[in-house]
Amino acid sequence: MTSIKNSFADIKLTPTSLFWLVAGIYFACWTIVPTFAIANVPIDTLEGYAWGHEWQLGSYKHPPLAAWILEALAVITRRASWAHFFANEVSVFVAFWAVWRTAKRIVGESKALIAVGLIAIVPYYNILIPEFNPNVLQLPFWALIGWSFHRAVKENKTIDWLALGLWSAAGMYSKYSTALLLLALIVLMIGHPDARRRLRSKGPWLTMLFGMILMTPHLLWLYKFHFMPFTYAEGRFQHPHYHFDFIIEPLRFIFWQALTLLPAIILYAVAFGRPHPVAATDKNISFDKAFIYAVAFGPALITAFIAMGTTDTIRNMWATPDWNFIGLWAVFTFAPAFSTASLHRFARLWAFLFIIGLAGFVYVEALAPYVTHKAKRINFSGKLFAAQISKDWHARYHTPLRYVVGGTWIGGNIAYYAPDRPHLLIFGNYKISPWIKPAEIKKDGGVIVWCGLNCDVNDRDVIPSYIHSEFPQAQFQKPLFFPFGTHAKVPLGMVNWAIIPPDSRLSQPR
Repeated sequence: MTSIKNSFADIKLTPTSLFWLVAGIYFACWTIVPTFAIANVPIDTLEGYAWGHEWQLGSYKHPPLAAWILEALAVITRRASWAHFFANEVSVFVAFWAVWRTAKRIVGESKALIAVGLIAIVPYYNILIPEFNPNVLQLPFWALIGWSFHRAVKENKTIDWLALGLWSAAGMYSKYSTALLLLALIVLMIGHPDARRRLRSKGPWLTMLFGMILMTPHLLWLYKFHFMPFTYAEGRFQHPHYHFDFIIEPLRFIFWQALTLLPAIILYAVAFGRPHPVAATDKNISFDKAFIYAVAFGPALITAFIAMGTTDTIRNMWATPDWNFIGLWAVFTFAPAFSTASLHRFARLWAFLFIIGLAGFVYVEALAPYVTHKAKRINFSGKLFAAQISKDWHARYHTPLRYVVGGTWIGGNIAYYAPDRPHLLIFGNYKISPWIKPAEIKKDGGVIVWCGLNCDVNDRDVIPSYIHSEFPQAQFQKPLFFPFGTHAKVPLGMVNWAIIPPDSRLSQPR
């Protein structure tokens, strides 16, 4: 350990100083660059803004915490273009901090810095998360769960058990897949003697009680709405069509996860050479080792087992929080050859990969249309589109635009960007939009929007069936054409729309 500290001393900065410096630069760059590179709010974030505007205890897809955070930021920042990217980086920063604190306890601050540096170049922490959504929000809570669990088992302090309950509930309020990590830790708790003996203390039971108390409002909401998110999730799972899908699906999932971790593998190998496994000094499996394997691989392995019974359902991005502790596993399991030269190699290659990631992100999100002459969702001009719709509405009626009907992408753009911030009736479905009643739209009117051409990756110039069934009074308008939020030569965007006129007894046209 002394030689490691001497190597860092040669760099003139302590590991702790380097952590705060690099994490701060990382935070700033990945907040600022997406703000300027992405012209339009991404689809998952628009969906969150639409849900958050209603302050519900849940939605038909996810629990509510990500949506609440987005709405709070929208109010506080007045819908600033950087707000959701700031939320992204707060999530990443807290995850880095929790991993750093956990790793310091197990391997010391020098190896902890390397552990965080390894995960910082995994694409899940940068180029793959330009949109704030429940996947991203799991990052900090999964890392905090690991940190508090390790402290709680080791030291058995009430504050750590209560903190574990808080992070667990917050993770479940972010996305239900937090249960994968909790299941891995429950198995560890029962299976390892050091953890199992804590079951005889009050700590684990305080965790469960506190977590359940915090989850009670959402559980009551789930019961009231017939567990709607689980019905949605069930609809996305399919049974295998071929005899070998139960093998192909988990292998596909594992392959793409390994590919995602490849930058970290290359960084570690180039900086420190061929890895040498650390020889076990104790015949018994230490708690630290069991803990690291549980948090580093447990959720991904459970997901792979789930994939054995499904097909086309395990999306790669669902594994976003799975790898918080993979860097800790690497420095714990293998002995990095620390020296001034190896640390310099690590720093140079890390900086190179960091810059390449930023440059690649800018190209894909902002510069690609200049080459392909095709626009993507993030090049959409939602602000201009919403302004046109709003202008036309206010030219006809004295009332604010209170309601918009449509999909979470095209309707979500109006719900977020329009000055009146109308409520979104998602796909014309009152069941999945319980904050809106048919009588309210009949009274105040609204607009219906659906994609025409070049306004979505899946353009459909088809009149939604719910218009005729739910809104027979709708007045169809001429399609709107508008340029995209890029100077590249791309086709104009086109959106179809219709007006639901307000009740003539309550609102008179101009």
